[in-house]
Amino acid sequence: MAMNRSKKKQQKKKHPIRNAILITLGLLLVTGTAFAAFFYQTARVNIDKTYAPLETSKNQAEASRAISENKPLSFLIMGLDSRQEDLSGRTDSLMLVTVNPTTKQTTMVSIPRDTFIEAADGSITASNKINAAYVQGGAAASIAAVNQLLQLDIDHYVTMNFSGIEHLVDALGGITVNSDLDFKVDDMTFHKGENTLNGKEALAYVRMRHDDPRGTYGRD
Repeated sequence: MAMNRSKKKQQKKKHPIRNAILITLGLLLVTGTAFAAFFYQTARVNIDKTYAPLETSKNQAEASRAISENKPLSFLIMGLDSRQEDLSGRTDSLMLVTVNPTTKQTTMVSIPRDTFIEAADGSITASNKINAAYVQGGAAASIAAVNQLLQLDIDHYVTMNFSGIEHLVDALGGITVNSDLDFKVDDMTFHKGENTLNGKEALAYVRMRHDDPRGTYGRD
């Protein structure tokens, strides 16, 4: 996992069902607390490839300095629809998050995976959905697409695939989420209100497809 940076803040938004777990895990990895550092060292032995390096003029030392100086840090969380260890697949979830240690506030913007973006020639076609950028050029292409869409300069990020979610939740000893509705996924039942989940349950939770009455917007 890794983190890179942005200069603009985003409007505050509630945690939607689709991204609640990714946000929670991402925040644990970038808050700079002693627990986060310990957790990262513990979890990294269980997760081989949930992060792919981004070629950038900025470096990890800059992110570490921002954290140590309690400066706001923005990053892009990318949830991939793959179990492959090489982090292949499309970005099923895209969430721009800004953490401000001084005000103790976190702001976030969810970017719908079906958002259309311009191609290099300026055209917009059915093949130019933002979730396809990762397939075409990895984390760098996804970040470039988000920068183009929102006129930002992000280069801090977290990538996570299905296996990464399972491993991280289990390494945490489980995670508690607040569901807006009752639903079932395979043989697992989730109730409205608080649910404490293990890794397998957390993955099923974020992959729920048909029960949310708000459809894609509810999941995203």
